[in-house]
Amino acid sequence: MREDEAAPSLSREASHAAWGLMALVRHQPDWILGFDPSARGFVRSFLAQLVALPFYLFTAAMIARTQTPGGGFVTLWGSGLSDVMDAIAYPLVVAAFSRPLKLGGGFSAFIVVINWASLFLNVLLALASLAAVFGREGYAVFSTAAVVLFGLSLFITWRAAREALTPELAPALLMVVLSVAVGVLCDQASGDLVRLFAR
Repeated sequence: MREDEAAPSLSREASHAAWGLMALVRHQPDWILGFDPSARGFVRSFLAQLVALPFYLFTAAMIARTQTPGGGFVTLWGSGLSDVMDAIAYPLVVAAFSRPLKLGGGFSAFIVVINWASLFLNVLLALASLAAVFGREGYAVFSTAAVVLFGLSLFITWRAAREALTPELAPALLMVVLSVAVGVLCDQASGDLVRLFAR
């Protein structure tokens, strides 16, 4: 897409990204056609993270309602803050590692894929969280779905790193490890901040 072309609607861009993610997972070489790795596409991909936030909060609310009814405030606000922190921190961490590892060429495409994947994974997670209202058995279904989706997110990160950043195994694996580490740190930091201000 040229920089002077009109940007597609968000729904159309999401449709293209869904196709691109499916192609990426299926090892199709034309997966990049589903994404816009330009500077504009990079910035617009963060809209996907913004749209994903309500779905993430819905999931957190459903789990808080069924598992921690007394701690819903901390769970909900902590989850929202964690998601925002993660969306900002992970690209910064990847950028920091890109220069010494010489991975800068595909940085934009990698982050675009990660951002759009976050939207679709959070939609699926929100749908799975509906099962949690059906007692212990329903929560078990949700937990299983959450594990599967987490595994899928790691696989997408792995595939995106191999395709967009580097074909080498070690740096691609590092991107997966960093995604988990940043997520855990953001969860801990956001939880601590919310509990501090909730006192």
